[in-house]
Amino acid sequence: MTDIQGIEAELRSNGIHVESIDAGEPVDLTYMTAFPGTEVDRGEVGRVCTTFIDLYENERWEPTRIDATVVRSADDVLAYWHANPEWIEDVASGELSEVEFSALVVETITYPESSGTNREEREANDENDANDTTDGGEP
Repeated sequence: MTDIQGIEAELRSNGIHVESIDAGEPVDLTYMTAFPGTEVDRGEVGRVCTTFIDLYENERWEPTRIDATVVRSADDVLAYWHANPEWIEDVASGELSEVEFSALVVETITYPESSGTNREEREANDENDANDTTDGGEP
């Protein structure tokens, strides 16, 4: 069962400002963050995931991949992340702990300026950029 208005209402009731949602396969969700910094707020990602897990446990949604786009404003993408349906099923059944589930989702977070790299790769790139002296300046 996929009730797009019900899913959107559940997300909004959990403090998620839904910009758009398509509950197909995959679920394509765009939401405006309440924390427009330089990194995604993990608590906010957790609220999105918990909403979908609860919908699944209450038989109101059948898991499919969730592709999320986090925006600061309508034209300012902060990041992208996804959750696979198996992870949702496994955490709901207890085969995967909430900590393990969270780690899997966090590993998928990518930032537009990082060309699809994960956090560790982005931090390594940032460190390399800080040590780059090709412009004649100091590291």
